[in-house]
Amino acid sequence: MYAFQERSEAALAKALGGDLDARLAAGQIVAVQRILALENWRRVAGGESVEEVKRDAVTAAERAFGALEAGLPRLTSDEAE
Repeated sequence: MYAFQERSEAALAKALGGDLDARLAAGQIVAVQRILALENWRRVAGGESVEEVKRDAVTAAERAFGALEAGLPRLTSDEAE
């Protein structure tokens, strides 16, 4: 699992430009994905329905990635395009 995450992070960093800012952003993005996935797994394993978890997961992902986007203005601005 760690090796997969490391490869995903490296590929994302390369796609974002490969510099230090890109590597830092990729690490944050992969961390958010991991935390959200673990929360979903925890809830489903605890007996909650997939439908209920999905509804909350969408809201949590929008919130988490919105906060991440606000913290990465260089990579989300028109200059990065």
